[in-house]
Amino acid sequence: MLKWLVYNEDFNARCIREFDIFNHHSFREDCIRNAKKNKDNKEEFIEALRRDLMYYFWSKCEYEIILSSWPPDRNDFKAEKISVFDQVWQHWDVFAEWVWENRKELLKKEK
Repeated sequence: MLKWLVYNEDFNARCIREFDIFNHHSFREDCIRNAKKNKDNKEEFIEALRRDLMYYFWSKCEYEIILSSWPPDRNDFKAEKISVFDQVWQHWDVFAEWVWENRKELLKKEK
């Protein structure tokens, strides 16, 4: 089973927790469809993966956290809104290659 952890807010517990993006049902299902459709075409697979990642995790408040420095400076407080997409995008080449190399794991999960 594929697993890629990012930080996300747990609204029920009111805290920041690790979140496995492959636990997002619709994202995982689209990855499975992509793995079936593009099983022999790496470029198409990776492009579809990027589009799916953006669709589900880019600029959606339920998948964003605020990152700030510690300790905060009252005179110059700077915070940055970071989405799940942003966290994955920082390591896009590694992530995309890893998913491509492990795409058969997506198909095993479906069974």
